[in-house]
Amino acid sequence: MTIASTSSPGSAAPVGHTHVADLGACLDLINSVEYTDGVPEDHLATIDALVAWLADHSVGHRDALDAQASSDPEAWLDHVRTCRLALRDVWDAAVEGRAVGQASVDTLNRVLAHAPHVELRRTLAGVAVGHEHDRRDPTSEALARLAEPLVAALAAGDVERWRICANDDCRWVFEDTSRGGRRRWCDMSSCGNRAKVRRFRSRRRTPPVAESPAHVDRAPADRTSADAPETEEASPVEDRTRTNSR
Repeated sequence: MTIASTSSPGSAAPVGHTHVADLGACLDLINSVEYTDGVPEDHLATIDALVAWLADHSVGHRDALDAQASSDPEAWLDHVRTCRLALRDVWDAAVEGRAVGQASVDTLNRVLAHAPHVELRRTLAGVAVGHEHDRRDPTSEALARLAEPLVAALAAGDVERWRICANDDCRWVFEDTSRGGRRRWCDMSSCGNRAKVRRFRSRRRTPPVAESPAHVDRAPADRTSADAPETEEASPVEDRTRTNSR
């Protein structure tokens, strides 16, 4: 018996195509709003940029997304941006151990309702596994595909490695793949180093505490780890490339 993958006869998708997003793609969408010194910059600020991004990540067909976006550009942009913000809120809430906003939950539940359903189809050679696209709302279908891996991780309780960059002026979201799970910065060479420089300058500005007479003859204290240069355990794999950044 032959098992094949196919699309719905009613859709314009080619036979054998798939639309699968991983958690990294979801994070790329969230991080498309990047903070530099606390100032947000949207790297997907236009319809053309968003349509191209969704199509390039294989979660939707460019022609269908273009057609829907052109019918009501402002509403389309608002829909995608609202979903992106809701994904961010869910991630932040999981990391920070707080309740997620109800509006974010409602937004993502509406999007997830457009996720395609897998179905079996009889063929002359055996059976095919396919899906049918949401021709009325291809954008919500694409966003549902991006939200699904995040929802799957939540359902599995697999959030202990979710992180937000410790630099409050950055707030990049990422999954910590380091061996010890102690990574705090999106990039040690940028945000990590800037934080170390700030702490170093702060210590230099702090006046030394006068030594009391009772301690004059005391032997010098051993050097502590606080005086040593800070290091952060490197991830065994390279950091995910910031494809959305400058």
